[in-house]
Amino acid sequence: MKIHGQQRAGTNFVGSLVKANAPNVLLPWPDEGGWKHGPFEPHRRWKYLVVARHPLAWIESLHDWEVKHGRSTAPSLSAFLREPTVDPRLAQVWGADQPWDVYTAAYSAWLDSSLITALVRYDDLVREPGRATDRLFAELDLPRPALALDVLERADVWQTQIERRPLDRRRSLDGWQDVVEPGDVDFVRSRIPTSLLERLGYSI
Repeated sequence: MKIHGQQRAGTNFVGSLVKANAPNVLLPWPDEGGWKHGPFEPHRRWKYLVVARHPLAWIESLHDWEVKHGRSTAPSLSAFLREPTVDPRLAQVWGADQPWDVYTAAYSAWLDSSLITALVRYDDLVREPGRATDRLFAELDLPRPALALDVLERADVWQTQIERRPLDRRRSLDGWQDVVEPGDVDFVRSRIPTSLLERLGYSI
């Protein structure tokens, strides 16, 4: 199985959770078949798992990520929405330099591909890990192992030089509500097609 998803959507987290529960399921070389944040490079024997995240939680996390990587100096989420940045690699592979355009292009391409076998929402795994994992393994038609939850207590499940911290479920799911300003929600809503959000199971 190969994982795909937008940057800051929780692909590393989901990958670590799946690996902890089914170590032989994931491809041993994550970049085989292409970058997980980029377009599919189809393979007839692989199953694909696409990871989604609530768009406002995602954009808040992306803002934090871009500041930490020195690509943005936006002092607030509201400022970042008006002057956003994205990883140059994302802009290149999706032909877009605005976060919502990358989000729209990526998820539309993944959802429209006949190769997709499952969609998992990061939010569901954090909020209800047991139930969400049950659904995920059932949809993938894989044996459901005893759930290893230790990975859910950590946010340092990926290799990075960025500061690591314990998983804060509330911040991860709803932290954007603490920093959103009047007009920000409408701004994001106007940038991502409602039809796409409905396919992902979100509303804003």
